[in-house]
Amino acid sequence: MTRRPGHAVNEGIIVDPGSEPPVVSEYDVAQSVENVAAWGGDPALYLHFLGAAVRTDPGGDFLALSSLAAWRSGVIDLAQDARGRLADAGLGPEVAGAALGLPADRVGEFARAQERDPFAWPPTDDGAGLRVVGSVGGFRGLWGPWTAPPRETVTVAPGVFRLMSGDESWEVVADVFGARLRRADDASQPGGTATATGSGSGTDTDTVRLVTSPTSYLAYLMRGAA
Repeated sequence: MTRRPGHAVNEGIIVDPGSEPPVVSEYDVAQSVENVAAWGGDPALYLHFLGAAVRTDPGGDFLALSSLAAWRSGVIDLAQDARGRLADAGLGPEVAGAALGLPADRVGEFARAQERDPFAWPPTDDGAGLRVVGSVGGFRGLWGPWTAPPRETVTVAPGVFRLMSGDESWEVVADVFGARLRRADDASQPGGTATATGSGSGTDTDTVRLVTSPTSYLAYLMRGAA
């Protein structure tokens, strides 16, 4: 069975792939759906969360709601903008929660945690072993970019990783909702002052590492000590 890349935060969410975009005066919602797809997000997830937010506050700030819903659907390039929207006192916790799939009373906790950890999500771990936050990559032609299993993973910064696939160097930028993969400028070996993570030697139980296997074309985002 071929596994698709994805994030654990989306497990159990049931979306209607045929749902129509909500009607919002003065905004081309259908175009925003196309933008989300072009930016690497999941259009069905976007419509799911955007629709919930618009129903919660039909007259709300559409740009704020669409930013949050797009981030929630995996558009990682909107993460900074969306986090800024969360800090806006004019956006109530009920509508923000609807756009993120969170209870209103967990939105503040989530926003504070995101300031220090791009993988933060309120439902907490039990602290036992490893937890898979998500998976990225895949075989080229089957939802992925790689023609060889990823290897030699290093952590550049929180949520930023380098790895090799064959003779290609790749950068992975990821958070709790999504990931962006692109070839790194340095096409030789990942290096610099990054911290090696592929060996599984880390001991920080709150660190998310990118872990690879010689038998898989996916790389796994895992929180916890090896």
